[in-house]
Amino acid sequence: MRSMDKLRLGARHLGNHLVQELDVRTDGHKSKPSIVYAHLTPTCNLKCIHCNLPRTDGIAHGTLRRVNELGTEDWLRVLGELRQWLGPFKLNISGGEPFVRKDLLPILEHACGLGILAGVVTNGTFIDEAMANRLVDMGMFNMNISLDGFHRDTHLHFRARQYDETMKAFDLSRFICRAASAECNVKKTADAVASAKTVAAVERLAKADRRLAEIEKRLESLPELYHGARGSRFGFHSETIEDQSEPHWVQIDLRESWPIDSIVLVPVHMPSFANLEEGNGFPLRFKIEVSETKNKPDYQVVVDHTASDFENPGRYPVLFPTPGVQGRYVRITSTKHVASRDGFIWAMEEMMILSGNYNIAAARPRTASTHEELFPN
Repeated sequence: MRSMDKLRLGARHLGNHLVQELDVRTDGHKSKPSIVYAHLTPTCNLKCIHCNLPRTDGIAHGTLRRVNELGTEDWLRVLGELRQWLGPFKLNISGGEPFVRKDLLPILEHACGLGILAGVVTNGTFIDEAMANRLVDMGMFNMNISLDGFHRDTHLHFRARQYDETMKAFDLSRFICRAASAECNVKKTADAVASAKTVAAVERLAKADRRLAEIEKRLESLPELYHGARGSRFGFHSETIEDQSEPHWVQIDLRESWPIDSIVLVPVHMPSFANLEEGNGFPLRFKIEVSETKNKPDYQVVVDHTASDFENPGRYPVLFPTPGVQGRYVRITSTKHVASRDGFIWAMEEMMILSGNYNIAAARPRTASTHEELFPN
């Protein structure tokens, strides 16, 4: 976490504390939360002896059985509403084990895109190199990994298994911290078993520090990542268009044929430009098509709002269910653009394509009717 970010976060917490004190003394209601805890799921893949979820949530210990939970679109909507009410805030996502949900990454990506300081508490067993790279790219604020002692037997006493996976996630988390300028915490729970092995634990801690020093040295040689505004990083903004009804499109290549359960359009959110309204450039009329090939006659219209103007959704994502649809290429075409100073434009922060709870559009190639329209990823 960069020094300036720390100062801003500290100033915000201090301001909230002063307002809360004023509320207490005056019986007022002016303060707002600065930290939100999101219990994404009670489900977990481990059997920790200190876990109270089986008692509080009524699920079997260590199962992957899903219970009644908010869906992907519900979380996207809730995060948008919280951001509008609270402004920037700290979000702690936990479980259970939040990574058992396949839609965790789309939810985190959306939160980061809204300017929310999003973090996650995890046992680390789902973190591999590919996952770490995605977490770095989205600019996640922090990640807490639960580690119950530096000795394998100590950790396994509490969690029963998967010590190596947790330690690997710890190493990868150091990569995340440096590359994304994020805060990184390793939570250490009560370790009664290790009390008789203090000397050995200190030796292993020294060994871990040496290993982390090697990782830090390697990180210094990595290129600097993009640290600019992320709100429209995955989106696009058209060039100025003279004819309001001239069709312009953006297309995503999924690289292979997928079943497509729903498509989510995420309006532009540009916090750096206060004069632009939420949902800036969202097309007045549009259609979404799906095809197995690039041949124009093969495209099937799955969403059609070309007959009348579509109400601007503001900052809220719009979900279009597409049951039974399958294809490789997904194209959105604006058929009526929004008036701007010198003509007409249209814009979209992101088009999420959901197969089950997984956003299969993430990091897939994009093309547009004119190449100037695409923002670089």
